[in-house]
Amino acid sequence: MTTRIREFSKHRTEDGPCLVLDLDVVRENYLNFAKALPDSKVFYAIKANPAPEILKLHGRDGLLLRRSPR
Repeated sequence: MTTRIREFSKHRTEDGPCLVLDLDVVRENYLNFAKALPDSKVFYAIKANPAPEILKLHGRDGLLLRRSPR
């Protein structure tokens, strides 16, 4: 658990479940994954997590976004 998530958890009021991500960790994981597969195109399924913060982060780093058909 990162310091940022720990701080969020300390001050969060219980009002139901939530998903907490540290965007620095998400970015680092993506960059490591892409680096390990230099000859591959890495796609991110928007349906998996359409949060604007995630899409903006991945778009900036060159990840290809993929929207699943309805």
